[in-house]
Amino acid sequence: MAGPGGTGTTAGANIFQGLVTGNQVVFNGIPVLPPASAGATRVYRITNIRTNANGVSAGGGVGTVTASISINSATSLLLNNSLLTVGYVTPGLNASLGKPGNGNSVPGTLAQCVSAGLTGSTAANSPVALLTFAENFATAFKVRGSTSQNIPGSIFNSESGFTVAGAGGGPSITSSNSVTGSATFAGLADYGTRLKATFTNVPSGVSLYVSTKDVVNDFLTGNTTAYPNYQAVLVLGETAVDTGFTVAGTANSGTTIGVASTASTSINGIGIAPVGPGAAANSYQAVWEVINTNPAAIDTINFGLFVTYTAAAATNLPAPGTMSVTFSYAPTPSGLGVPFTTTTGPTASSSFTIPRFSDSLDVTKPVFTISPCTTALLFPYVINISGFDTGIAIANTSTDNLAAGATSSVSAQAGTCSYYFYGSSAPTTNPFVTPSIATATDYANLASVIAPGFSGYMIANCNFQYAHGFAFVSDVGARNLAMGYLPLILLRTGTTPENLNN
Repeated sequence: MAGPGGTGTTAGANIFQGLVTGNQVVFNGIPVLPPASAGATRVYRITNIRTNANGVSAGGGVGTVTASISINSATSLLLNNSLLTVGYVTPGLNASLGKPGNGNSVPGTLAQCVSAGLTGSTAANSPVALLTFAENFATAFKVRGSTSQNIPGSIFNSESGFTVAGAGGGPSITSSNSVTGSATFAGLADYGTRLKATFTNVPSGVSLYVSTKDVVNDFLTGNTTAYPNYQAVLVLGETAVDTGFTVAGTANSGTTIGVASTASTSINGIGIAPVGPGAAANSYQAVWEVINTNPAAIDTINFGLFVTYTAAAATNLPAPGTMSVTFSYAPTPSGLGVPFTTTTGPTASSSFTIPRFSDSLDVTKPVFTISPCTTALLFPYVINISGFDTGIAIANTSTDNLAAGATSSVSAQAGTCSYYFYGSSAPTTNPFVTPSIATATDYANLASVIAPGFSGYMIANCNFQYAHGFAFVSDVGARNLAMGYLPLILLRTGTTPENLNN
């Protein structure tokens, strides 16, 4: 709050720090003096007051923040408008999930039997999704700001407010923009708006990577179209300390700021880094800090998500399942290493970070599914009546010198086959499930053993991709009549079918 004080030629204080009690801020000892010249006005500004926006009822998507002002003085002062609307609250994040290449749908399906890598011939399998964070209004994303924000009445469009040297709170900054550790700057935020992606139900055997900076939708270059350089950079965690500021020469250099993570490798020219563990079991999270914004436009920031795993279907790795991602701001009470909770976060604190956010508007979407590689075979004629029997054999050919050889990304597989019988006198146990059939082996049996008295057709669903079969129908002992045939491949999931598609 600004106002004059002092006497004679002695300069009076014109900045006063408020004391927070609950939802009140009290300014003590504020002088109320007439303007220096007739007809002039004296302006008192109250700034750097934050509110618990999550507690504001947003009817129709927009809520209002009101403040009441009262004066306690020995001299009566008239207030014409003691109740004011000082802000509006609306959800600020519009998050979505996309696929590289504009318009492809997600979630996608990844084959358990096909490895996904970051380099080499399998790199095309690696980019799996585009993580999109967009503003719901033009000033939702904010840079951190700097210690030069000291002009009263100015709008800085940053997470920091009016910054004041020498008034308690905030880190001390040297001329080189490094933190000294002493608390000498009031109004300075700990960092800019941070964007968080939390990945849950990550399948065993899968590793995740994200781009260290924002990308365009073709996944080939960084997002340098609308800005001199990048809009956001990956940081080590949602409460990691910034050691620099988003000033010219730092943000515009396209390099990371503060303790921002550096790329561990690159793919298609994009720097990527592994995703670290999250707060919950079997979860992982990545956090980026906004370093460039346009307060006059809706900003949309995209990050690339990459996946890598070594196919080991014979040991059920990677484990089948669907992974999801939750979009949010950061830090949130549920985050990793965050010092505040849902209860304590909204309270005034000299130790909690600024800004801090609620979990209430997080957006969760499925990303991809690891699907087992399978084959469905149709045996159109299986009989065990009138003196006839049918021999059924299935071969697991996932080890060969063609589709699943040493030079292929397809792994050797193993699995069971489920026999579903359709016709007269189907067995009570339907389907019949074979033992696990190892790669490069066969399983054979008779209809008289697994489906006695049956006549009809049978479908075998095998939990490996390269299943082939043979059926042999004959009278007992094959003395008079006999025939053999290959089953038809109804469905194969995993990779492109072999040339011999039967």
